Amino acid sequence: MRILRTLHLYYGFIIFTILFFIFFPLFLIPIVFPKQYHLVGVLNRWWAYFLFPLTLLPYKVECRSKLDSKKQYIFCPNHFSYLDIAALGLNPINAVFVGKNDMEKIPLFGFMYRKLHITVDRTKLKSRVNTLRESMKAIDEGKSLIIFPEGGIITKHPPRMSSFKDGAFRTAIEKQIPVVPVTIPNN
Repeated sequence: MRILRTLHLYYGFIIFTILFFIFFPLFLIPIVFPKQYHLVGVLNRWWAYFLFPLTLLPYKVECRSKLDSKKQYIFCPNHFSYLDIAALGLNPINAVFVGKNDMEKIPLFGFMYRKLHITVDRTKLKSRVNTLRESMKAIDEGKSLIIFPEGGIITKHPPRMSSFKDGAFRTAIEKQIPVVPVTIPNN
């Protein structure tokens, strides 16, 4: 069984990489034309719609309340796996991620990630403050945000979540927009 899981992991990584190279030219549109930021959410959705079936991973998106695509939200999902990020690509509302800057180190992917999303170095207070400012600015520009309130994959005992950081909630209170809790079970 362990061999099959390892093979599936490598297969999934290959599919992810192939899809990245297919979608990368499209992600250049909102990078070059920032007013087209809504395409980030659309492209993330397309990427996820291809990724999950091609990697043979079943998924189901269930919205317990009606979301208005013309309104802004801060989505706060649990974070137990790197698949959580891909799963949030299925979000029906176009949104940008607020995530760790470690992703910037990945060649080409890091460039796209840095240009389209908000990054934070959690070890530096100045970076955390700048990320909060950038999040507020993104809200002012009409963007919705996806923020993992635990601050990363840090729990030792899933599905028990770790303590929350306050950035998502500070931004929601300051900008008076709703927080949407997101549960991603079985990841």
